[in-house]
Amino acid sequence: MAASRPKAAPPGRLAITRSALSDLGLKSLSYIGRDPVDLVREHRVVADFVLQRSQSYEGQEATLGVKPTTWNLHAGTWRAVTWYDARSDTCWLVAANQSHDYRAFVNRANNGNLLPTAADFADLDLRDSLTDDFAEAALGQAVTVLDQARDSPGVEISCVLAGEIEMSVYVDDSDPQYRALWLLYRVPPRGRLELEADIPTVLAALFFDDDANVDWYRSDHPARPAGLAQNERVMRWKTSGTLRPPSPDPLA
Repeated sequence: MAASRPKAAPPGRLAITRSALSDLGLKSLSYIGRDPVDLVREHRVVADFVLQRSQSYEGQEATLGVKPTTWNLHAGTWRAVTWYDARSDTCWLVAANQSHDYRAFVNRANNGNLLPTAADFADLDLRDSLTDDFAEAALGQAVTVLDQARDSPGVEISCVLAGEIEMSVYVDDSDPQYRALWLLYRVPPRGRLELEADIPTVLAALFFDDDANVDWYRSDHPARPAGLAQNERVMRWKTSGTLRPPSPDPLA
């Protein structure tokens, strides 16, 4: 009797490409670069990806016709493909569809559109750079400025978040049905956050409970009737409930 193949080791980390997030309908900026463990409630495929690939970076069956080797992942009616990058010890969810169409995965591979892109690796680098000290400092400051803004609606509360993001928080409670949380930030950021596109992701993770009612790129601000400066950007989140304090672990 032939010896069974030894099980591959668990990967050092898990990640999801931007393309795979789009496949799953998770198209908000707030999902990009996030640890898949934080997204298991967002989609069945992500939950099964975390469950299965956290135990071994290999699946039970390789994707036929795809090189380098990728592994099939079944999640209910969905089919997905994962790839292990030995250099970074990362297992990636790279594609998914609900039509059982493995030919679509092969076509992506043949067109060079299956594996992680430079932007995906940059997202992963950003996640790594958001170390515990940054997350702790950013969270503590976010709680403080949000509390101040809630206590003083209509007043812009400014800070430099964790020494890196120049920003302000503004609460508008003039609408009897909704409360609006306005975040203004300035570009370019300081320090490690080198890409302007990363700031909305970080701020959304810190301040917003969800992204269903987010205006990501506003051109106005209630405290700036004369308009925004050239280097200022604005996000707004509306809720019919209370503005709760930031999550205790938003960047994990």
